[in-house]
Amino acid sequence: MTFETKYLIDFPDILALEFECKNEKCHAKVTLSLGDSKRMMECPVCHSDWLLPQTREEESIRLLVGALRDATENLKGRPFSLRLQVVAPPTP
Repeated sequence: MTFETKYLIDFPDILALEFECKNEKCHAKVTLSLGDSKRMMECPVCHSDWLLPQTREEESIRLLVGALRDATENLKGRPFSLRLQVVAPPTP
């Protein structure tokens, strides 16, 4: 017998994205709602660049945020559910 625990996230449960600054003196964390993608370009504390405009990284993140926002809205009332499976947290 095998037991398996899965962690699934419904699209409407995705409220925001968390960014953490990797500047060794900063490590600030900021949580941005899916509608607040304009503020993800730099750290609001130390002003280190996170995403440079018109790069593949910036475009990918903007597309991801837009896709999450659109999927949440467009899947309402559909005859199926769609979820994201995430890694289970480590057991203590």
